[in-house]
Amino acid sequence: MSRFTAVPGSKTSLQVVTVGSHSGLEALTTAQGKAVFIAGAGCVGLAQALAFLDLGYTVILHDPKALTPWQAESTDLKVFAVNHVNADFLNKIGGWEKIAALRVNPYNQLSLHVGDQEQTTLFTAEEVNLEQLGYMVENAALVQGLLQACQAYGDKFVFLNQIEVTDAQLKYLGGSFSIGNNYAPDSKDLYWQITFSTGLVLNTNLVIAADGANSYWRQKAKIALDIHSYPTRCMMMLVDTDPEVTQAYAHLTWQQVDQDGPKAWLPVNASQGVLCWYDQIPTINALSKLSPEQLKQKVLTNYPLEKIGTNFTIRQVGSFPLARQRAKHYWQNKVLLLGDAAHTVSPLAGQGLNLGLQDVQCLTRLFADPSFRDLHALALVYASERFVDNSLMQEFLSVLHHAYISRSPLAKAFRENMYRVSGITSVKHYALNYANGDRSLLRGFSEIGQNVLALLGKK
Repeated sequence: MSRFTAVPGSKTSLQVVTVGSHSGLEALTTAQGKAVFIAGAGCVGLAQALAFLDLGYTVILHDPKALTPWQAESTDLKVFAVNHVNADFLNKIGGWEKIAALRVNPYNQLSLHVGDQEQTTLFTAEEVNLEQLGYMVENAALVQGLLQACQAYGDKFVFLNQIEVTDAQLKYLGGSFSIGNNYAPDSKDLYWQITFSTGLVLNTNLVIAADGANSYWRQKAKIALDIHSYPTRCMMMLVDTDPEVTQAYAHLTWQQVDQDGPKAWLPVNASQGVLCWYDQIPTINALSKLSPEQLKQKVLTNYPLEKIGTNFTIRQVGSFPLARQRAKHYWQNKVLLLGDAAHTVSPLAGQGLNLGLQDVQCLTRLFADPSFRDLHALALVYASERFVDNSLMQEFLSVLHHAYISRSPLAKAFRENMYRVSGITSVKHYALNYANGDRSLLRGFSEIGQNVLALLGKK
C-alpha cells in the first residue's frame, strides 16, 4: 500500500488504496483534495453529498443498508415536515425538483388546541409573509429524489450500498496509532483507513458521519453520548380519509393536547394523512397489539372527529420510543457528526430532520468559504455553531414534551395558558421564524420578554 499524504492546500484528502471489485475508481488512487467520504444515505447524508457535489467535490457515500424505494402507488408511513428554509436550500443545490416530482404536499397553517379550551392557536404562512410554512414529504420520496440528483453527477458520485465496513483504523502519517493510547498525535496528522467487504480500501482525513442515532462512526471515534429517554412512545397511523371532511385540513397540520398527551395530523393530501398518538409506553404498546378495526375504535374516542371524520381506514401502523440524544462532541478523531448521529429530539414540533438539514447548510457554507484553509479550524467552527443551536432546540423541545405529557398541576396550568403567550404577535412570529431556521431573530428576545412580562402583569 502506498503511503498516504495530505494534499497540499486542501482541507480534505482522500485516496483509494485498493480498488477491490469496484470499477471507475482508478482516478482516486492518487490522493484527491476535493473528495469526501460520507457515511449514511438517509436524508441528511444524501443532502450533504449533493451539496458537496454542487461545490465540485467527488463524493463517496456509504450505507450498508438497502434504501426503502419510493412507490407511486403507496405512501411511506414516515412523513417529515420540511420547513420552507430547508426546502429552499434543497432547491438551491438541485434536489428539490427531483423530490417534488415524486410527491410533496405544501402546508401553510399549523394549529394547536389544548384540552377543552375554546381557543385554538393558529400559525399561518401569511402572517410572516410566506406562501408556505413548509412541505409534508415522505421519507422515501426525499431519499429517492436526493439520490437521483446525486446520480446525475456521474462518476463524481460513488455510492457504496449494501456493502459492509470490515475494518476501520485511525492512523497517523508516521505509522499506526491506537486511540486507546494516552498519547495523541496532532489532529492534522491523523487519517482513517477503511476496508470494505468488496476489497476496497481507502484513506481519508475526514469521515462525515450522518449514519443515524446508532452511529457506527460516532462509536469508532470514541465520542460520548448524553441520553435522556422519555417515558412515552409515539404511534403513527397512515389513514385514508373522507375528503369531504379532511379537504379543509389538506394544507393544515394540527396538534391537539389532552390529558394523556398530544394527538397530531400530518396531511399527505386531501384524502390521506398520518395520525400521531403520543402516550405512555404501556398505552402505546397495548394499542400496537390491536387489529386495525379495534384501533379505529380507539381513534374515534380519542381524536377530534370534526377533523378526521368517522369514515376512515387505517392502512399502516408503526411506533417508536422517544429519546433525546446529544453527542458530547461533534468533531473528534477526524469524524464529524451530522443529523441524528449528533442529536435527536422529541418529534413533537417536527424539528428532527430540519435540524439535520441545518447541519448540512452550515457545513456547506463553511466548505464554500475560501478563508477556511484548515480542516480542523473549519470543523471546530461547525461544531461550536451547531452544538449551541441544536442544544437550545433540544432543551426547548424537552420542556415542551414534558409540559405536554406531564399530569402535574404546574404542567396543566402551563398547557391551559399557552394560548395567552402565543397570542402575542411577536411571540408567534418569532416561534415560526425560529422553527424555520432563522437565527437572526435572537435579538428579538428582549422585545418578546417585555411583551410577556406586560401580559403577566395584566393577569
